[in-house]
Amino acid sequence: MRLFENTEIQGNHLRKIFQEAVYERAPAFIRTNTFFYEGDLIAMIDQVLYMSNSISREDILTFLKGNRLEFKVAQGGALYNGETRCLGLGHYRNKNILKLAVPKKMKNNDPRMSYRLRSFEQLNSISFSYGELKIATGQLVDISMSGLGFKPDPLYKMDELQLRPGMEITVNAKVEKGWSVSTFAKIRHITRNKIGVEYLHLNKNQKDALFKFIARMRKAEVQKKLALQEMRTKASQSIKTKVSSSAFQKPTKPIALIFFEESEDLAVFLSTALGRRFDVFKEPFKTATMRDHLNEIEPDLILLELCKRDSSSTSRRKKVASAIAGHIPYMLYGENFDPEFVMINFTTEDQRRLLLDLTGRRTIQSYKKIESFFGKKGS
Repeated sequence: MRLFENTEIQGNHLRKIFQEAVYERAPAFIRTNTFFYEGDLIAMIDQVLYMSNSISREDILTFLKGNRLEFKVAQGGALYNGETRCLGLGHYRNKNILKLAVPKKMKNNDPRMSYRLRSFEQLNSISFSYGELKIATGQLVDISMSGLGFKPDPLYKMDELQLRPGMEITVNAKVEKGWSVSTFAKIRHITRNKIGVEYLHLNKNQKDALFKFIARMRKAEVQKKLALQEMRTKASQSIKTKVSSSAFQKPTKPIALIFFEESEDLAVFLSTALGRRFDVFKEPFKTATMRDHLNEIEPDLILLELCKRDSSSTSRRKKVASAIAGHIPYMLYGENFDPEFVMINFTTEDQRRLLLDLTGRRTIQSYKKIESFFGKKGS
């Protein structure tokens, strides 16, 4: 059993957590059954938390005011959960804020004791060794303060690696240019093409560097979403009050939202290919949270990864994509689509136009196909 797991935190200990979260402008999240929002904690005054805000007054009255709110904050490599209530709106140091009551108690009930980062600025390689000095390589899929997940390179077959849960291995993951996470680890789970491990020992320098990296990457993603939400809120308010359009700047680029599955490497390639034409967001494919991401980001184009190639899985993915996307254009992307698979599962020309084959990862060719599809759908 992990120390502190599901521990109830209150009093001075809880206050210290919030003080540190404010100092680092940690990401925080509020949720109801029908609404989700994330921002930064920017101050704590008396028993009131100040959270950066881009929610309209109408949405606050509709979704937040008078309701009990689930509240989470990521701090110190852990995710704390509690309840709060909305106390109103305000301004703090020229920023719009949401006032929240300081929770009386919170729990650290994340079983991994940490936020798991799945979005990276670049592809990160990993090497691992086990047994009698067997060495293999792969790509980092996710990372947290307690462990990481990786996908072996295609030249290795999972059954031939002869790995099993409980086995101890050494890992060396290049997280950023100039430093790596290098440690002994224990395999916790193995799926079709992913291995998840738990660190057995990280020294203090590695822990500090890893925490700063995860916090910085998470904050960058939150800030990107907040900037987008704020831009749209200003645009909406300006239209309602008939303020001159010079008071705000509308988004100059359409927005692409990429959903990836177990590995992010294709999503990273797509981000690079689309970066000049689109503002790009990447999120893991989870049906439970897809609607929240769509409501937050409001994309103009959705790209969903298609990994499994059997007919039933493909049919389900197309149905999910159609239901989730609604009126938003979407494409299904992947690599090495077999011609027979395409003919059986995408029987018409319109259906085949939904399929984006990234075999060879040709940036210009991929961009042109997406632009052609998006241009026709958007016209």
